[in-house]
Amino acid sequence: MITISTRVVALFATFSCLAFGDEPAKPPLHLVDAVNTAISSNPLLKESEERINQTAAQVPYTRSFLFPNISLSMGAGGKQDASASTSKLFNGNTYSAYTSDAHLSQPLVLFGAISAVSSAKKDLQIQKLNAEISRRDLTNQVIQGFYQVVVASLNVDTLLSEQQIIQESLKTAEKRERTGRGQLLDVLQIKTQIALVEAQIITAKELVKAASVTLATLLGDPNAQSVTVMQELEIPELSLVDKNVDLNNSHLPELEQSKISVEQIDDQRRVVLGPNLPSLNLAADYMWNSYQTPEFFSRNYSSWFAGVQLVIPIFSGLSSFYQRQSFDSQKIQLEYNMENVEHQSKLFQVTSRANLEAAQASILSGEEALKLATASLNEANRLYRLENIDLLQFLAVQQAHVQAEQTLNTTKLNYISALGNYYASYGQNMNGLVELLENKNNSHVSF
Repeated sequence: MITISTRVVALFATFSCLAFGDEPAKPPLHLVDAVNTAISSNPLLKESEERINQTAAQVPYTRSFLFPNISLSMGAGGKQDASASTSKLFNGNTYSAYTSDAHLSQPLVLFGAISAVSSAKKDLQIQKLNAEISRRDLTNQVIQGFYQVVVASLNVDTLLSEQQIIQESLKTAEKRERTGRGQLLDVLQIKTQIALVEAQIITAKELVKAASVTLATLLGDPNAQSVTVMQELEIPELSLVDKNVDLNNSHLPELEQSKISVEQIDDQRRVVLGPNLPSLNLAADYMWNSYQTPEFFSRNYSSWFAGVQLVIPIFSGLSSFYQRQSFDSQKIQLEYNMENVEHQSKLFQVTSRANLEAAQASILSGEEALKLATASLNEANRLYRLENIDLLQFLAVQQAHVQAEQTLNTTKLNYISALGNYYASYGQNMNGLVELLENKNNSHVSF
């Protein structure tokens, strides 16, 4: 296990542009809780999941075209035949006419209907994969956003520690200046350095605010007023990550999407070309025609028809020929896209692994650099108090220590970011990464 820091950092970041009163403290929010909150509250993910419901409704809709279509039409009105007509009714006087028609149509052979249902099911599969991609990416963003707040807070803590050290050195310089063993120039230089550090602290706190707003937005609460981060940051070494990852059981939704799209184009082709092929329907009609209301449904005034109807398209302006060409081209494009997705996935896997290994190597060297910088700072403090080194040497050592600690903070975040990309590129369950990080850290974020 690579220990990044053995201390607990407690920092408060208020990122409201207005003055607010104190808010009651909310329960601690661990990383796993942050991820769950984002998944349940993020509007973009909700939209993606709701699109599944919309697409799911298309499956029974397209299937409904395979079922019988029954309709009933009724009419009533007045009528008068021409008096000179040999077939006039009621001697050419006005009379009432009542009609009713019950119609049944059942497709028997309808090319493309089954393919339409199959295409709708593939649309549903694609939308589910889209939601899965959104959920995976959101989890990765929350992980990185969570630790961006942590690392930004650590950088503030580093600068606060630096400020305290410089303030202690200011007391020494002022004492020397009063006793004649030091110069006023040393005092002025240290005060200048304190002012510079204060400016850096202000900038660092603004970065904490920005990171806090980003995290709050991912959690579905962009109007949150403050974030409190308490973190003992440890990361799992690469050997533990490899034990947690199962490369033989990967699930890449982008690749599955591209494969389904290639298969779906054949369904869409059959749906579009279906009207150019013969269709066979069962048709039935039951009709009533009468001139008096009591006899409206009398068998003496009813008629019926039942049979099959065959429709054979003869010529449609060669539209089917060009439609086939269009679908052939679309299928080739989708096959090229699937090949490109495969290549990009493999490239992402290689680069994410390389970045992960490079980040781990940087952490090892960064920890060693920080250890040496800390020892150098302690020695510089001792020598400066003994007046064995001048102020410029002391400040150079102190700044090197700050740089080493902040560089290590950045490397920590790079490692966590590489971990998220590594899990995503190999189609691993992001919850496994959340659990792995959670088990290595005793952390919480509260709003």
